[in-house]
Amino acid sequence: NSANKYYRNKRAVQGDRLSAITMTLQYGSESDEDAVLAAATRYEEGESEAESIASFMDTSNPLYQLYDTVRNCRNNQGQLISEPFFHLPSKKKYPDYYQQIKMPISLQQIRTKLKNHEYETLDHLECDLNLMFENAKRYNVPNSAIYKRVLKLQQVMQAKKKELARRDEIEDGDSMISSATSDAGSSKRKSKKNIKKQRMKILYNVVLEAREPGTGRRLCELFMVKPSKKDYPDYYKIILEPMDLKIIEHNIRSDKYAGEEAMIEDMRLMFRNARHYNEEGSQVYNDAHILEKILKEKRK
Repeated sequence: NSANKYYRNKRAVQGDRLSAITMTLQYGSESDEDAVLAAATRYEEGESEAESIASFMDTSNPLYQLYDTVRNCRNNQGQLISEPFFHLPSKKKYPDYYQQIKMPISLQQIRTKLKNHEYETLDHLECDLNLMFENAKRYNVPNSAIYKRVLKLQQVMQAKKKELARRDEIEDGDSMISSATSDAGSSKRKSKKNIKKQRMKILYNVVLEAREPGTGRRLCELFMVKPSKKDYPDYYKIILEPMDLKIIEHNIRSDKYAGEEAMIEDMRLMFRNARHYNEEGSQVYNDAHILEKILKEKRK
C-alpha cells in the first residue's frame, strides 16, 4: 500500500530469530517472569555477543557505554532484562509482527551498526534503541511482562544518556577554558563562529527531541538515515537530492554550513523529499509537516 511507505534501512531486513523467552513473555503478565527467565540462562549466544563487543570498541566510548547499559541491565535476581530484544521474531512464525511493525530492529542489529561505525552520536544510537522499544510497546499489550521490561529499559537508557551528555558538556567546557589563552582577535572570531554553531545545534536538537503527544514517539525516527537503496530503489529515481539528519549533523560538526540559513535549507529539503515521496496522510508525511512547523516556531 503506497500510503504506508516508510523510510527504513538495512535493519528492516536483517535478523530472523527470537530468543527463547520472547514469545512466552509476549502476552504474559508479571507473574510469568520467574518461570520464563530461567530460559535466559540457557541462551548463551547473547552473552558471548556482549562480551565480544569490547573487542572492536573502546569501553570508554559513550556509544559503547549506552549500548552496554541497556544490553546488560539486570533485574534483582541478576537476570538480563534485555533478553527478549537480542533478535527479531521469526518471519515464518510471526508474520503479523512484520505487518504491524514497519521498521523492525534488534540489539543484534544495533551491535552490528556499532561495529560498522554507523552511529556518529549518542542521539543516533538512542533513536535506534527507542525504535526497538516502541516496536515492542506497539506489538505487545500494556501490562504484559515484556511491556514492563521495555519501560524499565527506557528508563535506564534515558538516565545513562543524561549522565553521558553531562559528562560531554563538562569536557567541552574544559576544552573551552584551555583554549582561552589564544590571542584576542582569534578568540573573537572563534566566539562568533561558536555562537553560530551553537545556534544550529539548538535548532537541530529541537527536531531531534520533538515527540508525538500522547505516545511520546520521536518524530525524527524516519528522518535519521536515508532509505536503503536496496529496499527502495525507486526512492532514488524520484528524489534527486536525498537528505537526512545524519548528514545535517555531520555538516554542523564539520563546519560545512556558512550559517544558520544553509542548515535550515537542508532541513527544508529533507521535509520536501518526505512529502514528495510519501502520500499525503501517511505517518512520515505528517511527521515532516509537524517537524517543519516546530522548526519554524523555534526560529522566531
